[in-house]
Amino acid sequence: MRSLCGAKHFSDNCVRYREFGRAFLNIHFARSEVPRAIKLIVDGYVRLKDREKIEELREHRWTLRRTIQEKAGDWFDASHLVQVIEADLAEIEAGLARLQ
Repeated sequence: MRSLCGAKHFSDNCVRYREFGRAFLNIHFARSEVPRAIKLIVDGYVRLKDREKIEELREHRWTLRRTIQEKAGDWFDASHLVQVIEADLAEIEAGLARLQ
């Protein structure tokens, strides 16, 4: 299996790349508006009483979480991204509860 850094690079370059990637993701998702955006989307579907769209959104997030967990390896720490998706799922579940 070929590494993301490429076969010709030294392993220390791969380590630097991984650390840079983690730092970028942590900074990016720490300031992310994803939870706020998903809340606005879910609120809109709740106002429209569109349960089917909210369930599709939930299914998409489940699939996304499962795919990320399967693809993550020692070169990519997906724990923070999974936490963001979990927050999205909690918001979606709250929207579904409001429809009942």
